[in-house]
Amino acid sequence: MRGFMKKLGSMQQQHKSLATHINMAQALTQRTSSATFRRQLEHEQSLLANGGETALLGSGGAIDACADFVEEMIGKAEPLPRVLRLLCLMSLVGNGLKQRQLDFFRTELLQTYGYELGFTLDRLESAGLLRRSEARSSW
Repeated sequence: MRGFMKKLGSMQQQHKSLATHINMAQALTQRTSSATFRRQLEHEQSLLANGGETALLGSGGAIDACADFVEEMIGKAEPLPRVLRLLCLMSLVGNGLKQRQLDFFRTELLQTYGYELGFTLDRLESAGLLRRSEARSSW
């Protein structure tokens, strides 16, 4: 009986740890099984796998598909960090965004999430995470 009573404290701690672990696993499963999460993951992987090549070739396949998805996310008012993460990744992989495209996303983001976001966008631009593509000369 004494042995069991000595182990009881550690067993209770193990039970709490197990409950915490199970709750975290359920939360992760719920988040990663959503269709939006999977689509975003596909776009991120596509950008990283062949985004740079498409940007250099000018076809823009992965980048254009990602831009459409970002526009859809903004329209649905998805969580801002997810939208900004994908937009910055698109900018970095594609060697910047076209001026017109960057202005469009800036306008859409400000209208959807509020004008306070302007400071965040400016900081992302100054950090180099969100930038305009450099105009290439015809030489």
